[in-house]
Amino acid sequence: MTENREEGVREYGRANGAVFADGIFQIGCKENELEAAILAVNQCANLGMWNLLGHKPDLSEEPLLSRIDTRDHDLASSLSSPSSS
Repeated sequence: MTENREEGVREYGRANGAVFADGIFQIGCKENELEAAILAVNQCANLGMWNLLGHKPDLSEEPLLSRIDTRDHDLASSLSSPSSS
């Protein structure tokens, strides 16, 4: 997850009274607040999932050349060319 996306997820947590840490939403509460805390964490998880499913790549967040691996170029071209048998 990019830093920008993680900050957005943290905002979901803050808006619902939760903390996003180590990849999970957390709320510390007393027993009489447990139901509201569960609903708030669920709301955060739903918003986070919606954000994840609606993600469209932003190539400006990561340089394109750092994502290209040319080591297997010969293997890829040999797999895409018709066999000579």
